[in-house]
Amino acid sequence: MAGSCYSNCSSLNLTTCTPLQKVVEVGVIGEVHYDEDGCYNPKEYMAVVNQGDLFQQYSDFIGVFMLMFGTFGIVGNSLSIFVLLKKEKICFNYLLAALNFFDTFHLVFAILDVVRNNHAEAYPESLLAVFPYFHYPLYRLSLCCSIFIIVSVTVERFLAVTRPHHRLLSNSSRALLYLIPCIVVSVALNFTKFFETETVSYCMDFTACGCGYHSRMYVRPTKLRLSRNYIMFYTTWTWVSMTSIIPFLILAILNWVIWRRLRAAQETTKMLKTHDTHQDKEHKTSLSSTTILLCTVTMFLICHSPRLFLSVYEAAMINSILHCQSKRLGITPIWYLYAMASVQLLQVVNTSLNFPIYWFVGNFRETFINLFSFKRCQSEDKTRQVSDWDTQMSCMSRQSSSLSIDRGKVEMDIFEKILKSNNNSQSSN
Repeated sequence: MAGSCYSNCSSLNLTTCTPLQKVVEVGVIGEVHYDEDGCYNPKEYMAVVNQGDLFQQYSDFIGVFMLMFGTFGIVGNSLSIFVLLKKEKICFNYLLAALNFFDTFHLVFAILDVVRNNHAEAYPESLLAVFPYFHYPLYRLSLCCSIFIIVSVTVERFLAVTRPHHRLLSNSSRALLYLIPCIVVSVALNFTKFFETETVSYCMDFTACGCGYHSRMYVRPTKLRLSRNYIMFYTTWTWVSMTSIIPFLILAILNWVIWRRLRAAQETTKMLKTHDTHQDKEHKTSLSSTTILLCTVTMFLICHSPRLFLSVYEAAMINSILHCQSKRLGITPIWYLYAMASVQLLQVVNTSLNFPIYWFVGNFRETFINLFSFKRCQSEDKTRQVSDWDTQMSCMSRQSSSLSIDRGKVEMDIFEKILKSNNNSQSSN
């Protein structure tokens, strides 16, 4: 066992038993040498453009915000799921609840990714051991599910405003018709992600120089992940098309149609002021759902547009990138690394702002307040006037209250009629 371990003590600072820092010699500070294909030596390039380890500092800075937004998003999405399942039992609310579930799933892995990249010492070794089968593939899977469910919500609203007969099917069945394909396509698209990385253990035996014996575990890409054809056709074009280009086109086109229909419906409603309570309630519910969708999609497009740009850029540069990699050189500019870190933050922001969107748009806030203020309202002073009491009650209890008040009014009318008839009979006698 000892013979297979790394035991070169010359790579250590024997005083502190820490690895020696390798210094990359650069001819002229601020100058990077490129070959005829525009490729550079990665170590030389980073020594010039990343002096003082600026990128790691930026990554740590981004990581702090990812942790903050991620924690807020997990709490907000959990509350959103609870409230949405208590609202109207419609397909739209079921789909939003599923979207919040997968967004929460994504936020958990985003937080784990920050810990692993910026605070490796805090990342549990038990999770590192299953990283290729748990963290790495499920992180991407949750992102795909979120993207496809947003598309499904858009399709549901599009059919609701253009094909009303589509809503004849029960809400839960319709929701499953949307969710099952989303999950199946996401699993199929990410199936090979389970074979892209592997965990390797290695040992370092420095007992000969008094620095002890150490065992380390790290993650590395598999031969599949490093395959040129796999990178070209799956990692680049298939992934970019399925998670960026196609969803963006569908969302842009369908939401434009939905917005046009919404404007037309609002103008029609102003012209035809109907007094049908049921129809008015259904119209308000549809309007609220459509507004929530438009805000959610707008936030998605804003936060994911940089990811689309980087994906298209990578697809356009993939041949040059692979050519330089074949020479063990690099070609990707430093701004790409900064942009990728920023994109990860924007994805976390997008998946964590569901609750604020629902709070300020539609009737979600009213339902939330009713659910969490019901007990408080029940403990109000019962000696108040009925009118004052009714204004303090939650909307959940107003319906039963109005029924009891109406019944009391009917009973009072009957009592007055009986009293009046008795008086008439007595006067006639």
